[in-house]
Amino acid sequence: DNVFLFHAESVDLLDGMEESLLFIQQHGIDKEHLNAIFRAMHTIKGGASMFHFETLVELTHIAENLLDKLRNFQLEISDEMITLLLELKDHVNNLIEDIIQNDCSEKYNDEFLKLNEKYKQKLKAFLDADYKPEPFVEVLEKSSSKDIQKKSPTLLKIESSKIDSIINLLGEMVITTA
Repeated sequence: DNVFLFHAESVDLLDGMEESLLFIQQHGIDKEHLNAIFRAMHTIKGGASMFHFETLVELTHIAENLLDKLRNFQLEISDEMITLLLELKDHVNNLIEDIIQNDCSEKYNDEFLKLNEKYKQKLKAFLDADYKPEPFVEVLEKSSSKDIQKKSPTLLKIESSKIDSIINLLGEMVITTA
């Protein structure tokens, strides 16, 4: 069944997420590994959405937002954040295993739901952090404003909810075609 494919793919993605987090913890932040962590949460969110596993969708969506801020240099990764993401990886794995054991439905007990809320709140606390580093400042100072204007892409404003919908659909298409 497709749910069992989702399960198998999720296990692989979470294993890769753990490897990437451990690499970053030992060697520092790395774009390739950070993207792998983001893709894991994004793909699991898309698959969970396709099967209407709303508890899992909500949690992975918050994690995906945090990881997106890291990828866009809006947050700085810390040991505390890495520890949380490693714990989250285990929790997401437990959520998925529980779904499989409960005939492919979300029937979590109160303890499990409280733990899920705890993880959502911890992720949101990092998301609400005011830290915004200023990468590439040296590059901008060395360039003339004329050079920057020539290289700057045209900006297009799109509602984030529409982008989320498009990303969810793309994730579902990838899972369906896999």
